[in-house]
Amino acid sequence: MLLEKLVAEKLEAAAGTVRAEGWKWVECRTSMPEGLHSMERHYPEDVNLSEEDQAVLDAAQAEYDELAELIESGAADDEAEAKLEEVEKRIDALTARTEAYGPEALANGGAFIMLDYYGRLSIERGFVKPDDAEVKDEDEADESLPSVAGGEAKLAIPTVTHSAALIEDLTAHKTAALRIELANNADVALVAVVHAMLLQVAYPYNSEQSALQLSITHERLNP
Repeated sequence: MLLEKLVAEKLEAAAGTVRAEGWKWVECRTSMPEGLHSMERHYPEDVNLSEEDQAVLDAAQAEYDELAELIESGAADDEAEAKLEEVEKRIDALTARTEAYGPEALANGGAFIMLDYYGRLSIERGFVKPDDAEVKDEDEADESLPSVAGGEAKLAIPTVTHSAALIEDLTAHKTAALRIELANNADVALVAVVHAMLLQVAYPYNSEQSALQLSITHERLNP
């Protein structure tokens, strides 16, 4: 099919650029892979721009604000919108340099090149396949074993910390999953809505006990 061929070419073109970043693997998919949200994932680390790049970024942002103001006020020329788009691309390119994946992420992680729900190109980086995650866990476990001479050592309990980006990502996925479940279960959705409404009417100080955000207004009906 011509359409499938065009989609494959579009995905592969993007994959070539992503492979050049040094990932262990890059896969092209026409839809979101099953179990994607349960996979382990690396997140980018903050990187400071050089003084030269920061100066260029500041200048580009100032130019963008000036062009946007002219367009909004109607005082811009015919080329303003094209210039604005070009400046926006420069800003995006420079902003992308403020985050980077570490060597460990590139060594055992990969990226999915796929189409999102609306058919737009989506690149999701940093995912670790289950087999690679198991190997990593085994290596870390071996390294954490203490060398004991003449006695038993007490194993330290590892602490688990999550970055703000990871917590935000997981929260977004959880919210999306709950919305889907409510949409597919009308009875449960009705109970949740009635419960949220009852809290606001009968227990206004406990309305935060519901995960749903509802607003109830009272209108006086004239006889």
